[in-house]
Amino acid sequence: MPSATARRSACIRGDLRRLKGLGQDDLTPAGRSLAHASGRRPSTRKNADALAANVVKAARTVNADPAATLWWVKEIRAVGAYADPGRESLLHVDLAVEFRPRLDDPLEQRKAEQRLRDAARDRGERQRVWDMVGYGHWRTRLALAGRSKVVRLFASTRGVEGRLLFEEERELTVSAMATVPYQRPADVPLIGHSSWCGRQGEAARVAQRGAPLASSPVGLCPVARRAPRQLLAHQQRRDTANRIREGLLGSR
Repeated sequence: MPSATARRSACIRGDLRRLKGLGQDDLTPAGRSLAHASGRRPSTRKNADALAANVVKAARTVNADPAATLWWVKEIRAVGAYADPGRESLLHVDLAVEFRPRLDDPLEQRKAEQRLRDAARDRGERQRVWDMVGYGHWRTRLALAGRSKVVRLFASTRGVEGRLLFEEERELTVSAMATVPYQRPADVPLIGHSSWCGRQGEAARVAQRGAPLASSPVGLCPVARRAPRQLLAHQQRRDTANRIREGLLGSR
């Protein structure tokens, strides 16, 4: 069932028709194309080739150290409109990418993914919408195409046809050694009040730049978290006042 916005857009073009006997609206092919239209200007073939070359370069970088993300790239193929050499105007650069896991044991691969994820949280990374495969898989996709709205990565299936852009001849999946069941390290409890203003109550864990978040006992209350610039200015004023006081006491 098309959305109300799509139906209104199609009505403007006269592409909405009534299904006989069903009492439902349906879109003609022209109306469906209008519903999926984008206001973004299409890319040229030259720009699309440059974007695809960047993805291939990033794939080589990922495969140079597959243990960093626990995934590696087997092959990349051009699909969709980008696979047609006669198309000069391209809205998207569609690529079929075959990812393979670093470890041959799915259980050990999953435990390694959990370690990567918890390490990212310990570094202070905010919760993001990761894909269902795992944090490492998401990081690998992000390394290839970033957050581009032009380059689209699709999972490669057997028998997919398309121009081959990249193929890894090495086998980078290695045998996994059995490890104990993974457990997330226990968080260090907070001190029970805001470390800056001393307010009692709930405080959010914070850490200095580069320090692990999970092991930091420092917490800030909501008031302190909402005003980081004011906190910095107050700290600078307090430090300046302390230096002036120390200078006055030392001159006596």
